[in-house]
Amino acid sequence: MCGSYAGLRDYNAADAKYMLSEFMRPYTLASLTCAAEIVKWVENAGQDRESIIYVFEKGDTDQSDLRAKWEKLYPSLRVPQFQEEDRLLPRS
Repeated sequence: MCGSYAGLRDYNAADAKYMLSEFMRPYTLASLTCAAEIVKWVENAGQDRESIIYVFEKGDTDQSDLRAKWEKLYPSLRVPQFQEEDRLLPRS
Protein backbone atom coordinates (compact mmCIF):
# COMPACT_ATOMS: atom_id res chain seq x y z
CA MET A 1 0.00 0.00 0.00
CA CYS A 2 1.26 3.47 -0.83
CA GLY A 3 0.05 6.96 -0.18
CA SER A 4 1.02 10.21 -1.83
CA TYR A 5 -0.24 13.75 -1.49
CA ALA A 6 -0.02 16.72 -3.84
CA GLY A 7 -0.72 19.74 -1.65
CA LEU A 8 -2.78 22.27 -3.60
CA ARG A 9 -0.76 25.24 -2.37
CA ASP A 10 2.48 23.67 -3.61
CA TYR A 11 0.84 22.39 -6.78
CA ASN A 12 -0.59 25.83 -7.58
CA ALA A 13 2.80 27.49 -6.98
CA ALA A 14 4.50 25.01 -9.31
CA ASP A 15 1.67 25.42 -11.81
CA ALA A 16 2.09 29.21 -11.86
CA LYS A 17 5.78 28.82 -12.64
CA TYR A 18 5.84 25.72 -14.87
CA MET A 19 2.23 25.46 -16.19
CA LEU A 20 1.98 22.02 -14.61
CA SER A 21 -1.79 21.86 -15.14
CA GLU A 22 -1.14 21.78 -18.88
CA PHE A 23 0.42 18.35 -18.31
CA MET A 24 -1.36 16.79 -15.31
CA ARG A 25 -3.78 17.37 -12.46
CA PRO A 26 -2.90 17.06 -8.73
CA TYR A 27 -4.61 13.65 -8.45
CA THR A 28 -2.54 12.36 -11.35
CA LEU A 29 0.70 13.74 -9.92
CA ALA A 30 0.07 12.10 -6.54
CA SER A 31 -0.98 8.78 -8.10
CA LEU A 32 1.99 8.60 -10.48
CA THR A 33 4.36 9.50 -7.63
CA CYS A 34 2.93 6.61 -5.65
CA ALA A 35 3.29 4.25 -8.63
CA ALA A 36 6.92 5.32 -9.11
CA GLU A 37 7.67 4.52 -5.45
CA ILE A 38 6.02 1.10 -5.78
CA VAL A 39 8.01 0.32 -8.94
CA LYS A 40 11.24 1.32 -7.16
CA TRP A 41 10.38 -0.88 -4.17
CA VAL A 42 9.44 -3.86 -6.36
CA GLU A 43 12.62 -3.62 -8.45
CA ASN A 44 14.79 -3.31 -5.31
CA ALA A 45 13.09 -6.46 -3.99
CA GLY A 46 13.99 -8.28 -7.21
CA GLN A 47 10.38 -8.74 -8.24
CA ASP A 48 8.65 -8.31 -11.60
CA ARG A 49 7.14 -4.83 -11.84
CA GLU A 50 4.66 -5.97 -14.48
CA SER A 51 3.05 -8.34 -11.95
CA ILE A 52 1.79 -5.55 -9.67
CA ILE A 53 -1.92 -4.69 -9.71
CA TYR A 54 -2.58 -0.99 -9.09
CA VAL A 55 -5.92 -0.18 -7.46
CA PHE A 56 -7.19 3.30 -6.65
CA GLU A 57 -10.36 4.44 -4.94
CA LYS A 58 -13.09 5.08 -7.50
CA GLY A 59 -14.77 8.44 -7.74
CA ASP A 60 -12.19 11.17 -8.26
CA THR A 61 -12.97 13.49 -11.14
CA ASP A 62 -9.41 13.30 -12.53
CA GLN A 63 -9.23 9.53 -12.95
CA SER A 64 -9.47 9.85 -16.73
CA ASP A 65 -6.40 12.12 -16.62
CA LEU A 66 -4.54 9.51 -14.57
CA ARG A 67 -5.45 6.72 -16.98
CA ALA A 68 -4.30 8.75 -20.02
CA LYS A 69 -0.97 9.74 -18.45
CA TRP A 70 -0.43 6.23 -17.06
CA GLU A 71 -0.71 4.68 -20.50
CA LYS A 72 1.88 7.14 -21.86
CA LEU A 73 4.34 7.07 -18.94
CA TYR A 74 4.01 3.42 -17.86
CA PRO A 75 3.05 1.46 -20.98
CA SER A 76 4.57 -1.76 -19.59
CA LEU A 77 2.61 -1.64 -16.32
CA ARG A 78 -0.92 -2.86 -15.82
CA VAL A 79 -3.57 -0.18 -16.28
CA PRO A 80 -4.88 0.87 -12.86
CA GLN A 81 -8.20 -0.36 -11.59
CA PHE A 82 -10.68 1.88 -9.80
CA GLN A 83 -12.85 0.34 -7.08
CA GLU A 84 -15.38 1.63 -4.58
CA GLU A 85 -13.90 2.39 -1.15
CA ASP A 86 -15.87 -0.38 0.60
CA ARG A 87 -14.24 -2.96 -1.72
CA LEU A 88 -10.74 -1.73 -0.86
CA LEU A 89 -10.94 -2.16 2.89
CA PRO A 90 -10.41 -5.54 4.55
CA ARG A 91 -13.54 -7.05 6.03
CA SER A 92 -13.44 -8.23 9.61
